[in-house]
Amino acid sequence: MTDIDNLRALYEKATPGEWGFGGWGIAAGDELVATTHFSEGRSFVDDLRLNTANGTAIAALHNAFPALASELEAARTEATKLREALEELV
Repeated sequence: MTDIDNLRALYEKATPGEWGFGGWGIAAGDELVATTHFSEGRSFVDDLRLNTANGTAIAALHNAFPALASELEAARTEATKLREALEELV
């Protein structure tokens, strides 16, 4: 099961605000959150493509986290209520 409390604590320690990926790094507005780098053994184009995919995914996941966490917590609460109601019937 996902440790949502640990993930929420990590999220709250991260740079606040909407994140975006700008080709060379992840930023929250004008504040650089993380930079990308290039690895030996891969071409510049391959690294740029990989970094763009990873940077875009990281920014999107950061931005979606609050809603996803709320939905997960609501679903867990509902599952507990349904489990308890079922136990009363058995």
